[in-house]
Amino acid sequence: MAAIRPSAPLVFDLRLLDAARKHSHYMTLHGLGHDEDPAKPGFTGRSPSDRAKAAGYNGGSGENCFAQAPDPWGSHLGFIIDWGPGGTGGMQPGRGHRANITNASYTLVGPGALANGGNLSVTHLFGSDRKRYAGGVVFIDKDRDAWYGLGEGRGGVTVEAGGQRVATWGSGAYAIEIPAGAGTLTLRAGEVSVTRPIPAEPGNVKIDWIIPQEQDLAAADKLLAAVDAAKDPAAPAARKARVALLIGAEGLCLDDARAARVKELTAELGTALAADRAAVREALAGEPKALKKAIDAHEKPWKGTAAAGWFAEAELYARASAASAAMPVNASPTKLRGVAKELRAMATKSEVAEFRAKLEALARVAEAKVD
Repeated sequence: MAAIRPSAPLVFDLRLLDAARKHSHYMTLHGLGHDEDPAKPGFTGRSPSDRAKAAGYNGGSGENCFAQAPDPWGSHLGFIIDWGPGGTGGMQPGRGHRANITNASYTLVGPGALANGGNLSVTHLFGSDRKRYAGGVVFIDKDRDAWYGLGEGRGGVTVEAGGQRVATWGSGAYAIEIPAGAGTLTLRAGEVSVTRPIPAEPGNVKIDWIIPQEQDLAAADKLLAAVDAAKDPAAPAARKARVALLIGAEGLCLDDARAARVKELTAELGTALAADRAAVREALAGEPKALKKAIDAHEKPWKGTAAAGWFAEAELYARASAASAAMPVNASPTKLRGVAKELRAMATKSEVAEFRAKLEALARVAEAKVD
């Protein structure tokens, strides 16, 4: 281990994660192996690179697999120690799993694990696309141990660097492409933000952010104060303030008293908004004219409020989806790359995680058609 040179951290890639999870599922059905049989259930690609390509990733790739790992920690120990027959010290010859994890040429990873009886079926799919990334996790440290734990991640936090912008996933993790050389990365949750330096040295960078819970409490107090300031509870301004509270309090880490008050003030609005959003989601699968009518009808009660943005983004996604579906089957690689780039730009600007993910999925479909 002492002879292994340190390498830059890996960052998550959702395409590789998708392919890894699918191969982990295949191993729950057919046992350990890197190759898949197209005649067997669960087949998604014969080789790791085939599976990565099917998921929309076209760079170089490598893979580690453990079909019967005892738990997440045990799987990682297995890959790092690389125990098994054939080599010295009870380790496998060449320590290929360890070599993959410490291979400085890999910049991305998709770690997929699924239950396999009482154990875990684990696949790590590594990627290399010659780009530089920053990655990490944003979370609220509920148990005050200065360490990320399940349920602590904060999704929807804006991350900006080098002219790029993404948002953290529901887990709190993120990945963003960054330029070569020194720079800065800014993370923003509501009105609170931090800026961290990006070193000039080449390679990926890991930047985490622990959001103080006090910031969430202060944000909730500000929204609650706006509701309390409305003199006439039946006035449009009071309703607008309650909608702002409904939207603004989503995902905040609140104490029981504040959470109960938010629920009391927004429960009726929340039910109505959920119903209108559900109707639009259902219409997204239908005809364009019917969809336009549905958006107009269900957006109307929310115009001029903090909830209106969701409906505007639903319409934007619908247009993008229709344009993608109308692409000619024989569209040129140049055209497909242009469409994918435009879709990813739209996803970057999206403020709604639901539609950001859908736009990224459309981009991956276009990219997969290039080759």
